[in-house]
Amino acid sequence: VSNTAAVNYKPEALRVRSLLLEYEKIEVIMLEGAGGVFEISKLDKMIFSKKLSGRFPTETEVRAMAKEV
Repeated sequence: VSNTAAVNYKPEALRVRSLLLEYEKIEVIMLEGAGGVFEISKLDKMIFSKKLSGRFPTETEVRAMAKEV
């Protein structure tokens, strides 16, 4: 999980991180970014991008991504 250091994005990034950590097989690495970047990758393949979608993933989307691991 990559996220921006901007204060207004941090709560959302932490929300998604918390949801992902509910699953045992998932390792979450948060890296400070810039420009509103927030990405979720699986095996080095990006599976969600805030930059491309214009938003953070919903809880339903996060849970679906986590179950695919």
